[in-house]
Amino acid sequence: MNKNTTLITAITALFVAFLVLTTACLPAGNTDLSNLTEVKETYKSLLLDNTETHEHNEEQEEVETNVSKDETHQEANDHGHSHNEVVSAPEMGQTQLVVEEAPSNEAHTTETQNAEAAEAEINRLQQQLQAVLTDTSITYTWGTYDPDTALLQELLGTTIDGIYGNMTQRLHMAALAERGFNTDNVPTAPVVVETPVVVETSAVEEKPAPETAPTSCSGITCFDGYEGKYQAEVEAAAAALPAELRTAFGGVTVVNGCHPYAKVTFGRCVYGVWDSAGWDANGNHGADWSYTLWVSNRGVDSGRLTDIMAHEAGHAYSYAIARRCVNPDTGNSFRVDAREIFGGEEPFADGITAYYNGASAFQNYRGTGTALSAAETDILERMFSSC
Repeated sequence: MNKNTTLITAITALFVAFLVLTTACLPAGNTDLSNLTEVKETYKSLLLDNTETHEHNEEQEEVETNVSKDETHQEANDHGHSHNEVVSAPEMGQTQLVVEEAPSNEAHTTETQNAEAAEAEINRLQQQLQAVLTDTSITYTWGTYDPDTALLQELLGTTIDGIYGNMTQRLHMAALAERGFNTDNVPTAPVVVETPVVVETSAVEEKPAPETAPTSCSGITCFDGYEGKYQAEVEAAAAALPAELRTAFGGVTVVNGCHPYAKVTFGRCVYGVWDSAGWDANGNHGADWSYTLWVSNRGVDSGRLTDIMAHEAGHAYSYAIARRCVNPDTGNSFRVDAREIFGGEEPFADGITAYYNGASAFQNYRGTGTALSAAETDILERMFSSC
C-alpha cells in the first residue's frame, strides 16, 4: 500500500472517530455501536496493514517452501522400484513392456485414439490371416522359399524368411486349431530314407558304432530362461483352469521359466508372463517361444501359482478370444470394453483372477482384496457367456 495514501486514510479515520465521540452523532432509536466499532477496527487495520502484509508474505514463503519439499519427497518416492510381478509381453505392433499408469485426460484421449487405431489394424490383420488360412488354393512347400510362406509368417508374427519349417508349422497348426479350420494344406517335413549299403562282412573288419553325444536339450527345455523345476506343477495349474479360460489355450505352450525379455526389462524373474509374439532378451520377436505362458520358480515359490496362472490365462483369453468377440451392446470387441471398464489390460487380467478366485486372490495391479464392482462383474459375465 502507498505510504501517503495510508497516512491520509489514517488521519481521516481519526477525524471521523473524533467527531463521533465529541458530537455523539449516533443513530436514533435502538442504538447500535457497530459503526463506532467499525471505525475503530478500520483505524487498527490501517496501523497493522504493513505488519500483517509482511507477516503474510513470510508465512506464504514458508508454506511454499514446505510444499516444494513435500512434492520433491513424493516425486522421489514415485520413481522407486517397480513391483510388477505378472505381466504381458508386447503383442505384434508393440515394441516394449509398458507399466500402466493413470493417464491425464489429454493423455487418455490420445491413448484411446492410439488404441482404437491399433485395434483396427489388428482386426485388419486378423481378417487377412483368416483369409490366408482358409485359402485352399495355397500350397506350402517345406524347406524352400515361397512368397506365400513369407506372408503367412508375417501374419503369424514369426520371423519372416519365406521358408516353411518347424516353427512356422507349429504356429500354422495352432492358428488353424484355434479357429477350428482343417489342416489339409499344412505341409510335413520330408522323411529322408537312406539306402542301406551292403558290404561283405567277411572282407570288412567290424568296428563298434560310434557313441552319440547326448542331446543337451529339446523342445521347451531349449528355451532361453527355461527352469523346469516346477514344470509339472505349472502344467497341472494350467489344466485346472476354468473351462472359459481353457478355450484360449489352443496352441499355447506352458513353460516353467524366467522369461528372458521380462527379466531384462524388470531386472528380475517376474512371477508370470504371457508372450504371444516370442520376445527374446534383445527385444526381438519371433523366437521359438511365441504363444507361451510362463511361470517362474519365484512365482511358484510365492505360493500364488493358482492366481498367477489365472492372471496370465486372462491375458491369453484377452488376446485369443475377447479381441475377436464383439459386444452386441456397443459394437466393440469385449476386449476394448473390458479394458475401458477396468482401466487397462493388466487390471483386466487381475479382474478375471478375482472373478474366478475371489477378491482375496493375488491382484498385482488392482490390489489384493479388491472386490469386483457391479459393472466389472457384468462385463465379465457377458463376455464369458457370449464368447
